[in-house]
Amino acid sequence: MRIANYDALSAAVMGVATITSDPIDISSSFGYAVHCIWTGTPTGTLTLEASCQENAPTAFETISGTSVSLVGAAGAQLYNVSDCQYKWARIKYVGASGAGLITAHVNKKGF
Repeated sequence: MRIANYDALSAAVMGVATITSDPIDISSSFGYAVHCIWTGTPTGTLTLEASCQENAPTAFETISGTSVSLVGAAGAQLYNVSDCQYKWARIKYVGASGAGLITAHVNKKGF
């Protein structure tokens, strides 16, 4: 079984802007996990999104049940997904106020 582990976001600056990770190719993965860790006092919404587009995805939709509200404090969120049928995933943060840094570690397993 193949395993890949890398950062989809690395100390990305959080504020009132929108941050999206590069697409995570999960087409040959049995499952994947994304561990998001943030510092500072960000207020906003963190979501996990997916796309079924074949190449270079441009349209992503929020995966139901993955929306997390950040309320002005440091924290973490772990998404653990198995048996997914879409090809791409990504992390999206929409900031409302505050500031901080976010890192998103990805671990995926394939066969």
